[in-house]
Amino acid sequence: MNDRMGPPPIPAMAPETNESLTRSMIDQESESRAISDSLKTLWVYIGSQFLISFALSLVLGFFMGFFLSVFLPYTGDSIYEVTTNVVLLGATAASAIAAIAYGRKAFGIQIEKTEFSPVKNWMDYIRKTCMCYSLTVPLLVLVSGISLVLELLFGLYIPEAGNVNYSIGGESVYFITAVIAAPILEEIVFRGLIFKALKKYSLSFAMFFSALCFGLLHMNLFQGIPVFAMGILLAYFYHQSNTLCLPIGIHMINNLISVLASASLGAISTVLSFAPIVLCLIGFYFLSQEWSSIRSCFENSVPAKPLWNITAHKVSFWLLVALFGIMSIVVILFPGTI
Repeated sequence: MNDRMGPPPIPAMAPETNESLTRSMIDQESESRAISDSLKTLWVYIGSQFLISFALSLVLGFFMGFFLSVFLPYTGDSIYEVTTNVVLLGATAASAIAAIAYGRKAFGIQIEKTEFSPVKNWMDYIRKTCMCYSLTVPLLVLVSGISLVLELLFGLYIPEAGNVNYSIGGESVYFITAVIAAPILEEIVFRGLIFKALKKYSLSFAMFFSALCFGLLHMNLFQGIPVFAMGILLAYFYHQSNTLCLPIGIHMINNLISVLASASLGAISTVLSFAPIVLCLIGFYFLSQEWSSIRSCFENSVPAKPLWNITAHKVSFWLLVALFGIMSIVVILFPGTI
């Protein structure tokens, strides 16, 4: 009789364990697909913006050049500025609409009318705008310091964000683009679609990733850094209020101050150029009051690390980062080309 015993039988996995593994794999696939759709939405936004800008520049440049040479030979500068800003408005609106259309289909998200409910207390716009400035102004100071060092050491000039010098016609079109169209459309894309689609997986990841996409859209390191910080707070405000009207309003106020401060409006522009510093100081107070609530969002959120690991394996993400870096270098080496 053989007394030797064979290896012990391998215990069967409990049904719960199999179900848990299957659910985990499904969750990972869903997360990966949502991140991919977010990146594709951003690619649609950026790609269509380049293509539409190029097409509009060709068409408007040809027709405006023809009519100027025949009918208005002495007003080229002002008409050129108007044409440039018309191209900007057209590209901004068309590319955002394309991204919204793609994102809605990819995410299966319907933007309800309730998401545009007005904010009951209008002071929320002021308080939360100040909070945004409390993050963006220190970063702008940092960016300005880097710009100064680059200029002193290497003679490289970094154009100031929002520096505007245009005619009356160009001013009107640029105002519509920067203060009305861009805030509405960008908030729908980055908060109403990307953030909303990702927050069910991890609130903290959704806040940072949607803000990162928001920064990458600007294709300029020296604008992208402050915009990234602002995007985090805008996502938080949208999450807390459940209405896009709040981040849209804050975005509008921020752009309005930037446009008016950069325009040639004499004393008004001079006064408004100091507004960000004042709003920043006030914002530190409001941010300190809100900090515990902001911190709880991150503490109670599902860990974001697995989603960042998924993002790090996306080729489309690194292509975006590379494009962002290239465009940032172009802005430094060839100011005024973008």
